[in-house]
Amino acid sequence: MKKYLLSIFLLLLVLTINSCQRTTDPATTQDLPGTNYAIPATETQTQPVTVTDMSIDSPMAATSDERDKCMGESSGSNMMMNDRHPAKDVPSGFVPFGRLLHALNLTDRQKAHIVVFHKGFRDCNERIMHALRESEKEIIDHANRARHYVLQQLKEGKIDRQVAHQKLREINARTRQALHDNPARERARLALHDCFCNMLRQIRSILTEEQLPLFDTWMRQYAKHCLHTDRG
Repeated sequence: MKKYLLSIFLLLLVLTINSCQRTTDPATTQDLPGTNYAIPATETQTQPVTVTDMSIDSPMAATSDERDKCMGESSGSNMMMNDRHPAKDVPSGFVPFGRLLHALNLTDRQKAHIVVFHKGFRDCNERIMHALRESEKEIIDHANRARHYVLQQLKEGKIDRQVAHQKLREINARTRQALHDNPARERARLALHDCFCNMLRQIRSILTEEQLPLFDTWMRQYAKHCLHTDRG
Protein backbone atom coordinates (compact mmCIF):
# COMPACT_ATOMS: atom_id res chain seq x y z
CA MET A 1 0.00 0.00 0.00
CA LYS A 2 2.83 2.35 0.87
CA LYS A 3 4.55 1.66 -2.46
CA TYR A 4 1.28 2.35 -4.26
CA LEU A 5 0.79 5.70 -2.46
CA LEU A 6 4.41 6.64 -3.12
CA SER A 7 3.95 5.93 -6.84
CA ILE A 8 0.83 8.12 -6.93
CA PHE A 9 2.68 10.91 -5.13
CA LEU A 10 5.63 10.79 -7.56
CA LEU A 11 3.28 10.83 -10.53
CA LEU A 12 1.44 13.90 -9.24
CA LEU A 13 4.76 15.63 -8.54
CA VAL A 14 5.94 15.09 -12.12
CA LEU A 15 2.64 16.35 -13.53
CA THR A 16 2.81 19.47 -11.33
CA ILE A 17 6.37 20.28 -12.44
CA ASN A 18 5.48 19.88 -16.11
CA SER A 19 2.44 22.09 -15.69
CA CYS A 20 4.50 24.84 -14.07
CA GLN A 21 7.05 24.70 -16.86
CA ARG A 22 4.36 25.09 -19.49
CA THR A 23 2.75 28.09 -17.82
CA THR A 24 6.01 29.93 -17.22
CA ASP A 25 7.46 29.49 -20.71
CA PRO A 26 6.62 32.74 -22.55
CA ALA A 27 7.00 31.06 -25.92
CA THR A 28 3.97 28.86 -25.21
CA THR A 29 1.69 31.72 -24.21
CA GLN A 30 2.66 34.42 -26.71
CA ASP A 31 2.80 34.35 -30.49
CA LEU A 32 5.10 36.03 -32.95
CA PRO A 33 3.57 38.41 -35.50
CA GLY A 34 1.78 36.57 -38.28
CA THR A 35 3.53 35.90 -41.55
CA ASN A 36 1.47 38.69 -43.13
CA TYR A 37 2.72 41.33 -40.69
CA ALA A 38 4.42 44.27 -42.47
CA ILE A 39 6.14 47.25 -40.85
CA PRO A 40 5.90 50.71 -42.43
CA ALA A 41 9.11 52.46 -43.40
CA THR A 42 9.86 55.53 -41.28
CA GLU A 43 9.23 57.83 -44.25
CA THR A 44 5.76 56.32 -44.59
CA GLN A 45 4.87 56.79 -40.93
CA THR A 46 6.04 60.38 -40.67
CA GLN A 47 4.00 61.80 -43.53
CA PRO A 48 1.88 64.74 -42.27
CA VAL A 49 -1.41 63.83 -40.67
CA THR A 50 -4.42 63.99 -42.99
CA VAL A 51 -6.70 66.96 -42.28
CA THR A 52 -10.06 68.27 -43.40
CA ASP A 53 -9.97 71.94 -44.35
CA MET A 54 -11.72 74.51 -42.23
CA SER A 55 -14.70 76.48 -43.45
CA ILE A 56 -17.13 78.99 -42.03
CA ASP A 57 -19.22 76.06 -40.80
CA SER A 58 -16.53 73.78 -39.40
CA PRO A 59 -12.98 73.95 -38.01
CA MET A 60 -9.94 72.17 -39.39
CA ALA A 61 -9.63 68.63 -38.01
CA ALA A 62 -7.23 65.73 -38.22
CA THR A 63 -8.67 62.49 -39.56
CA SER A 64 -7.95 59.04 -38.18
CA ASP A 65 -4.65 57.80 -39.59
CA GLU A 66 -4.29 54.04 -40.19
CA ARG A 67 -0.50 54.33 -40.07
CA ASP A 68 -0.66 54.98 -36.34
CA LYS A 69 -2.47 51.66 -35.77
CA CYS A 70 -0.15 49.38 -37.67
CA MET A 71 2.24 48.81 -34.79
CA GLY A 72 -0.51 47.23 -32.76
CA GLU A 73 -1.99 44.97 -35.43
CA SER A 74 -0.74 41.79 -37.02
CA SER A 75 -3.49 41.12 -39.52
CA GLY A 76 -6.64 42.41 -41.12
CA SER A 77 -5.65 45.84 -42.42
CA ASN A 78 -4.43 47.29 -45.69
CA MET A 79 -0.93 47.53 -44.20
CA MET A 80 -0.54 43.79 -44.07
CA MET A 81 0.73 41.48 -46.76
CA ASN A 82 -1.41 38.71 -48.18
CA ASP A 83 0.14 35.34 -47.29
CA ARG A 84 -0.64 34.03 -50.76
CA HIS A 85 1.67 36.53 -52.43
CA PRO A 86 5.46 36.67 -52.32
CA ALA A 87 7.31 39.22 -50.21
CA LYS A 88 8.05 41.36 -53.25
CA ASP A 89 4.32 42.18 -53.40
CA VAL A 90 4.33 43.96 -50.03
CA PRO A 91 2.70 47.40 -50.44
CA SER A 92 5.06 50.22 -51.26
CA GLY A 93 6.57 51.78 -48.13
CA PHE A 94 6.29 48.64 -45.98
CA VAL A 95 8.69 45.78 -45.16
CA PRO A 96 7.66 42.09 -44.69
CA PHE A 97 8.82 41.52 -41.12
CA GLY A 98 6.55 38.62 -40.14
CA ARG A 99 7.55 36.60 -43.18
CA LEU A 100 11.21 36.87 -42.14
CA LEU A 101 10.54 35.58 -38.62
CA HIS A 102 8.69 32.53 -39.85
CA ALA A 103 11.35 31.75 -42.45
CA LEU A 104 14.08 31.62 -39.78
CA ASN A 105 12.75 28.44 -38.09
CA LEU A 106 13.21 29.96 -34.66
CA THR A 107 13.48 27.94 -31.47
CA ASP A 108 10.99 28.47 -28.65
CA ARG A 109 13.63 30.32 -26.65
CA GLN A 110 14.35 32.66 -29.58
CA LYS A 111 10.64 33.26 -30.09
CA ALA A 112 10.25 34.21 -26.43
CA HIS A 113 13.04 36.77 -26.76
CA ILE A 114 11.62 38.20 -30.00
CA VAL A 115 8.17 38.64 -28.45
CA VAL A 116 9.83 40.93 -25.90
CA PHE A 117 11.92 42.73 -28.54
CA HIS A 118 8.84 43.30 -30.72
CA LYS A 119 6.79 44.67 -27.83
CA GLY A 120 9.59 47.11 -27.03
CA PHE A 121 9.66 48.16 -30.67
CA ARG A 122 5.92 48.80 -30.73
CA ASP A 123 6.03 50.76 -27.46
CA CYS A 124 8.91 52.84 -28.81
CA ASN A 125 6.96 53.60 -31.98
CA GLU A 126 3.82 54.55 -30.10
CA ARG A 127 5.68 57.07 -27.93
CA ILE A 128 7.30 58.70 -30.95
CA MET A 129 4.11 58.86 -33.01
CA HIS A 130 2.19 60.29 -30.05
CA ALA A 131 4.74 63.10 -29.76
CA LEU A 132 4.53 63.78 -33.51
CA ARG A 133 0.73 63.86 -33.50
CA GLU A 134 0.74 66.19 -30.50
CA SER A 135 2.99 68.62 -32.38
CA GLU A 136 0.60 68.46 -35.34
CA LYS A 137 -2.35 69.08 -33.03
CA GLU A 138 -0.68 72.30 -31.86
CA ILE A 139 -0.37 73.47 -35.48
CA ILE A 140 -4.04 72.67 -36.16
CA ASP A 141 -5.16 74.33 -32.92
CA HIS A 142 -3.25 77.47 -33.93
CA ALA A 143 -5.03 77.45 -37.28
CA ASN A 144 -8.41 77.13 -35.63
CA ARG A 145 -7.66 80.09 -33.37
CA ALA A 146 -6.98 82.08 -36.54
CA ARG A 147 -10.30 80.83 -37.93
CA HIS A 148 -12.08 81.98 -34.78
CA TYR A 149 -10.66 85.48 -35.30
CA VAL A 150 -11.92 85.52 -38.90
CA LEU A 151 -15.38 84.43 -37.80
CA GLN A 152 -15.40 87.13 -35.14
CA GLN A 153 -14.58 89.73 -37.79
CA LEU A 154 -17.41 88.36 -39.95
CA LYS A 155 -19.84 88.45 -37.04
CA GLU A 156 -18.95 92.07 -36.27
CA GLY A 157 -19.45 93.07 -39.89
CA LYS A 158 -15.82 94.03 -40.44
CA ILE A 159 -15.56 91.65 -43.40
CA ASP A 160 -18.12 89.96 -45.66
CA ARG A 161 -18.48 86.22 -46.35
CA GLN A 162 -16.45 86.38 -49.54
CA VAL A 163 -13.48 87.87 -47.70
CA ALA A 164 -13.96 85.38 -44.85
CA HIS A 165 -13.87 82.48 -47.29
CA GLN A 166 -10.66 83.80 -48.83
CA LYS A 167 -9.01 84.25 -45.44
CA LEU A 168 -9.95 80.69 -44.42
CA ARG A 169 -8.54 79.31 -47.66
CA GLU A 170 -5.28 81.11 -46.93
CA ILE A 171 -5.19 79.67 -43.40
CA ASN A 172 -5.79 76.17 -44.80
CA ALA A 173 -2.89 76.54 -47.24
CA ARG A 174 -0.52 77.92 -44.58
CA THR A 175 -1.46 75.16 -42.17
CA ARG A 176 -0.91 72.37 -44.67
CA GLN A 177 2.51 73.82 -45.45
CA ALA A 178 3.29 74.10 -41.73
CA LEU A 179 2.36 70.44 -41.25
CA HIS A 180 4.61 69.48 -44.15
CA ASP A 181 7.52 71.56 -42.82
CA ASN A 182 7.01 70.52 -39.19
CA PRO A 183 10.52 69.88 -37.75
CA ALA A 184 9.03 67.22 -35.47
CA ARG A 185 8.63 65.01 -38.54
CA GLU A 186 12.38 64.70 -39.04
CA ARG A 187 12.94 64.08 -35.33
CA ALA A 188 10.31 61.35 -35.42
CA ARG A 189 11.80 59.80 -38.55
CA LEU A 190 15.22 59.51 -36.93
CA ALA A 191 13.77 58.16 -33.69
CA LEU A 192 11.63 55.57 -35.51
CA HIS A 193 14.70 54.54 -37.48
CA ASP A 194 16.53 53.92 -34.20
CA CYS A 195 13.61 51.87 -32.81
CA PHE A 196 13.57 49.63 -35.88
CA CYS A 197 17.32 49.15 -36.06
CA ASN A 198 17.54 48.44 -32.34
CA MET A 199 14.97 45.64 -32.62
CA LEU A 200 16.76 44.11 -35.60
CA ARG A 201 20.09 44.21 -33.79
CA GLN A 202 18.50 42.55 -30.77
CA ILE A 203 17.09 39.80 -32.96
CA ARG A 204 20.38 39.34 -34.80
CA SER A 205 22.23 38.92 -31.50
CA ILE A 206 20.28 35.74 -30.64
CA LEU A 207 20.44 34.02 -34.04
CA THR A 208 22.60 31.03 -34.86
CA GLU A 209 25.29 30.95 -37.51
CA GLU A 210 22.88 28.99 -39.70
CA GLN A 211 20.15 31.64 -39.38
CA LEU A 212 22.36 34.68 -39.93
CA PRO A 213 22.77 34.44 -43.74
CA LEU A 214 18.99 34.58 -44.31
CA PHE A 215 18.59 37.40 -41.79
CA ASP A 216 21.42 39.45 -43.29
CA THR A 217 20.08 38.94 -46.81
CA TRP A 218 16.72 40.29 -45.63
CA MET A 219 18.42 43.25 -43.97
CA ARG A 220 20.40 44.09 -47.10
CA GLN A 221 17.12 44.27 -49.00
CA TYR A 222 14.87 46.00 -46.47
CA ALA A 223 17.09 47.53 -43.77
CA LYS A 224 20.60 47.97 -45.14
CA HIS A 225 21.09 51.03 -42.93
CA CYS A 226 20.73 48.79 -39.84
CA LEU A 227 23.05 46.01 -40.89
CA HIS A 228 25.71 44.95 -38.39
CA THR A 229 28.68 42.79 -39.16
CA ASP A 230 29.16 41.76 -35.54
CA ARG A 231 26.97 39.57 -33.37
CA GLY A 232 26.13 42.38 -30.90
